[in-house]
Amino acid sequence: MQINGETYVPWDHFKTQLALSNQYRDTLKAIAKLCSEGGSITPDWGFGSATIVLKDGSHTHIGGDWNDDEDESFNLFANGLHALLCEGKGLSLAAPEFRGETRLIEEEATPV
Repeated sequence: MQINGETYVPWDHFKTQLALSNQYRDTLKAIAKLCSEGGSITPDWGFGSATIVLKDGSHTHIGGDWNDDEDESFNLFANGLHALLCEGKGLSLAAPEFRGETRLIEEEATPV
């Protein structure tokens, strides 16, 4: 928006950008914590998807590579990381094999 020849960013736009900036920071911090605790993020089906593995071997998947648009695939990936690591939302964590059986952890994931 221009006022008297000066360019101003509308407040709503600024708030949105600030929220995204904080979301990215929170996500990066959660990734650092995950890795420092022995967890990992590994490749999955292709660009835009990954497997999150916790220290105990339980894992879940985020994102998806079914979209031909790389920006959209990245958005799915970034939003999936944030939802899982910061909000505890996403797919259930599949626990490592236990006595030859795979068991699922049914409760909601706890943010890292």
